[in-house]
Amino acid sequence: MKYTKFSYLGLIGIIFILINGYFNLNSYPGIFFTVTNISIICILLFKIFFIKKNISIKSIIYIFLLFFFGLSPIYQLNNNFYIWGTYLTKEEVIISNLTILLILLLLEIFSRPIFKKKYSDLQRISNNDNLNLIKIANSIEIDMSFRKQFLLLIISFSLFILFFYSYSFNYFNLIYRINDSEDGFNGGVIFYLFISYIIRPLIFNIFIIFIFCKNKSNLIFTLLFILAIISVFPTGVPRFFSATMYLTLFYLFFLKYYKKNISLLFILSFGLIFIFPFFDFFRWAAVGNELSNYIFNLDLASGNFDAFGMFTLALNRGTIVLGKNIISAFLFYIPRSLWPGKEIGSGAKISGELDLELDNISMPYFAEGYLAFGIFGLIFLTIFIAIYSSKIDNKIYYLIKYYYNSFNPIFLIFYFNLVFLIFFIMRGDLMSSFAYLCGISFSNYILYKLTRSSYKTRYDI
Repeated sequence: MKYTKFSYLGLIGIIFILINGYFNLNSYPGIFFTVTNISIICILLFKIFFIKKNISIKSIIYIFLLFFFGLSPIYQLNNNFYIWGTYLTKEEVIISNLTILLILLLLEIFSRPIFKKKYSDLQRISNNDNLNLIKIANSIEIDMSFRKQFLLLIISFSLFILFFYSYSFNYFNLIYRINDSEDGFNGGVIFYLFISYIIRPLIFNIFIIFIFCKNKSNLIFTLLFILAIISVFPTGVPRFFSATMYLTLFYLFFLKYYKKNISLLFILSFGLIFIFPFFDFFRWAAVGNELSNYIFNLDLASGNFDAFGMFTLALNRGTIVLGKNIISAFLFYIPRSLWPGKEIGSGAKISGELDLELDNISMPYFAEGYLAFGIFGLIFLTIFIAIYSSKIDNKIYYLIKYYYNSFNPIFLIFYFNLVFLIFFIMRGDLMSSFAYLCGISFSNYILYKLTRSSYKTRYDI
């Protein structure tokens, strides 16, 4: 990709975090940790900074690994790798670092089109990928009559009323994250999944698709904007969900109206250091409409960056469940009342086994593979994400370049949703992240059906 000042700012910020982390260590970390950790960071910086597609699943995976498996362990050294009530040993940490190096090797090998040559030319069209993305975002126009625009507004408003009803028509429940079981969500588990995983992203993406509408009504645009913001209020939903939807909006808006493809490394670095911890302040609302006592913390050793610790616990102390975690994630929609033996989230499971102080904790994607079938499960899931992330990235840019005349903007919205949602899938756990993946995918399919006859493009690359 073409490097911009934001790319260099992101790189400078990463280097500062790295130097600051090692400079402020209380004790020498040991040669094995230092060598493996620096190797991980250098490999990831090389992959991130020289990747040709700024917006891509591969970029997200590498940035996630850089922060959660490269930089955060340095800062966690100062508290002796204390994670949710237990300490990690140096031997366990070294095993994790070596395993991460194995993961990086597998990602590199299996991201390349070495098995099929059908899309081998995709690697050779990458020089203008970011330019092509800007062009198609700027050129997509949905030719929608006022009647169809009004119909979208009616659909969005009706969905919003259903959503608002499910939260007892209480505005407080919309702007703060609440415990649904205590505050009275109006409906059972299936209805909750329907509202949270399908209705909310659908309302938001209806507004995004309206951005591409030709001759749009300003009044309808404003009303759809209000419905979208309230439905996915930044402090009222999980941070990963908020990031998925708003980053999709942010990038598509800038691509279309400002022709800018801002460095993903810079945006995610800023978000992880400042916005990600800040939203934890609004995570729960206590009785009496008072915010819970939360201390704002920028520290990379905080619980917000527990992925490395949970990965290490899974590798060294986790119980192999022979794929039950994967099956339970795929069948997330089956209530426990009908399936008593359904697995709980892997983070909560390890928390119970090790008597940790919190059970609502992450479990990284690669650790899920290990918990399923040991090292073979970890290798399999790594190869799977390497192959399919590369295929999806290459295919979407292939379509953008060569099939722009029939390119539906819904595909672009869904791709951006998927790119940013992958970050949550990487952090885990798999059960909740896969549920959101299915829900957002289905909501985009509904939107595709609603608008498929109304779009067209107007440029030739």
